[in-house]
Amino acid sequence: MEKKALQKIQEKEINATDSYNVIFEGNIKQGENPLEVKRNLAALFKVDIMRIEKIFLKSPAVIKRDISREKALKYKHAIEQTGALCQIEKIIPPPDNQINQSEISDKAEPRMVQPAPFPTNSNDGPETGPKKPSSEFPDSSSRNSSRINIMGRDTLKSLGIGFVLFIVVILVPFLSFIFHYLITLVHELGHTIFGLIFGYFSVPAFDFVYGGGITIHTDQSLGSLVFVYLFFGWLLYFYRRNKLSLSLILIIFALYSLAAFTSAHQVVILFMGHGTELVFAGIFLYRALSGSSVVVSAERPLYAFLAFFIFFKDFRFAYDLMYSPVFRAEYAAAKGGGHWMDFSRIAREFFHVELSTVAAFFLLLCVIVPVLTFLFFRYKPRLNKVFNRVLSPVF
Repeated sequence: MEKKALQKIQEKEINATDSYNVIFEGNIKQGENPLEVKRNLAALFKVDIMRIEKIFLKSPAVIKRDISREKALKYKHAIEQTGALCQIEKIIPPPDNQINQSEISDKAEPRMVQPAPFPTNSNDGPETGPKKPSSEFPDSSSRNSSRINIMGRDTLKSLGIGFVLFIVVILVPFLSFIFHYLITLVHELGHTIFGLIFGYFSVPAFDFVYGGGITIHTDQSLGSLVFVYLFFGWLLYFYRRNKLSLSLILIIFALYSLAAFTSAHQVVILFMGHGTELVFAGIFLYRALSGSSVVVSAERPLYAFLAFFIFFKDFRFAYDLMYSPVFRAEYAAAKGGGHWMDFSRIAREFFHVELSTVAAFFLLLCVIVPVLTFLFFRYKPRLNKVFNRVLSPVF
């Protein structure tokens, strides 16, 4: 009896010294939504969802290496709560074969949290090349609320290449003319989108008579507005348990209703031709800065070039419209005379102000949008808590 008891004690001591790896093979539970699983994993380890994408692509991957059985089971349980599948593997010394993949830092303890709809973005998007074992998921203590994004080498390189491309295109009139039609396309797309939002069936087109573009609108249809109000109804139901989201939706709902049944919506449709240009330029600039949604690394300099090109063209357009009488006259007559042009109509028909006043407002936006885009990139880690609070259906 004493011999058997001694043998059990020795077996427990041996098990206590055993080490295990937690391995993820890229599989999820049957019936789970892959995107939701990835978001849950990103929220669990507080990392960018793009890094989770990399782990799926690299699988099998060691999530934790050389830990006790108890700790390995704890990780396995936490990971499987997200909808992903993993396994633990006993390390048999000396190790004959190890999976050469990135692992989570030993300091990062799993903690089950509500899945974040939009996890924190990394500074420069997906990284390439070999990584140190502990660098795939940084220590959670370093990812605190005071963190800000800084421009890394890849970001500065992308901005530099994009700026050089921008200078080349600006200095070559033929290239500048070609890319100017990109702005025309975005401009008419803006008119179309906001026309549809306010109940006008809209079709964008190039203007082969006077040049540039034109968007054809039908009369406003109350039937089309019904779909917009149904969408608001769905949002109110979906976020019914989030008071903050409900408040924001109701504010937007009230402003939309006020605009939809007054002449204010016509001002919005007219202005958002040029306004959408700035929106696209801001998106392009953010992607160049952050690497967000970039599949091929060459995309980032191209995004930077497009952002520089659109911002420059819009800034120059607003500046000339403010200070050049000749340009203002050409602008007013660009569609065969009268007040066909967007800013001319806004100035004369709705606000009864000088065209230069509307141009000055747009010039201010041309300065504000890139500044806000950079601030959004820099402080997005701090803003994520706000985004998650607003976008979560339950809070």
